[in-house]
Amino acid sequence: MNTWRRKRSPGRTLHPLWRGVGCLIVVLMPLLAWWFSGFGLEFVQSEAPEWLRAAPSGSNELLFIRIGIAAIIGLALYLLLTFSSSLLLSMVNSIDRFIERLAGGNSGEAE
Repeated sequence: MNTWRRKRSPGRTLHPLWRGVGCLIVVLMPLLAWWFSGFGLEFVQSEAPEWLRAAPSGSNELLFIRIGIAAIIGLALYLLLTFSSSLLLSMVNSIDRFIERLAGGNSGEAE
């Protein structure tokens, strides 16, 4: 038996909300990034000056440019979702501790 491994308490399981966040990260974020990259590529092709346009419309290079834009947008969405979920988790935990103190309950101290 590995003595360095921490054992989880049997009452502690992953909340279904965090499973939903994982679903967002794995499934929806790449789809949203691909969708938004289409808008960005369309903007660059139609509104940007000539020197900024990387390739003519319909060329194979546009696919690679769109993949790059999607990767950047996906990373930005991931960072935004990670920050907001950690902020939400810290707020929920602090509210739970505050409610426990108001109710006169034990706030995690050893019994």
